[in-house]
Amino acid sequence: MISLTPDDNREVGNEIWIEDLWNDTVQKLFPKDIQSVILNLSNEWQELRDDLIKKEKAENIPFGPYESSKYLSLCLADDATSYLLERKKSEGPETGVWTGLSEKATTSWPLILKGLSTLTLLLKKDILPEIIIELPPFNITHSAIMTKGIPVPLGVVMASLCFYYKAEGFTKENALTFVLSTQKNSLQYTWWTGVFLSLEKKFQTPSKKNHQYYFSKGEGSNSRISQKA
Repeated sequence: MISLTPDDNREVGNEIWIEDLWNDTVQKLFPKDIQSVILNLSNEWQELRDDLIKKEKAENIPFGPYESSKYLSLCLADDATSYLLERKKSEGPETGVWTGLSEKATTSWPLILKGLSTLTLLLKKDILPEIIIELPPFNITHSAIMTKGIPVPLGVVMASLCFYYKAEGFTKENALTFVLSTQKNSLQYTWWTGVFLSLEKKFQTPSKKNHQYYFSKGEGSNSRISQKA
């Protein structure tokens, strides 16, 4: 009988593979319920994503707000969370908080883990009553998280964590807002709309809302999100 180590077998059947999952920190970050959500989303939307990537050229939109004066911006993998919270207190409610993973952070598994851990901390403790979360483009993946041997979009992982830990945040205006690194008329935006509908169904968030909790980056930079911050 051959005994497989985690590195020998990255994907078995229909399971999800997460690097270092035997590590206590990673296990706490990805409990079974979150693994199930990520796996199901990938199974449902991966084929369409592959098709759309072939049809639409990836957009090169850098991380961070277009109007930097309106937001406190933080890459979740930076060692600046405490500083950000202090700045938020001094700046006042009119200044929004913009978070996410920078381009550099998405290429490193340790930085991704650090960023996701920071995001989870902010969501669990409800430290920030209003937060804007920029999701990486749907072509940004890392081989440390895969389903059926295919890397999962990091944006899907981040969105899953947000719905899991703070589903009620999407039913209250200004509580949580996603920014998509794309234009509203793109195929990627349409794909994300479907992913969010699946998350709403899974977490039973109300289908009738008086606000929209996700925007394209261009749309939000000078209109809807600016008004919300």
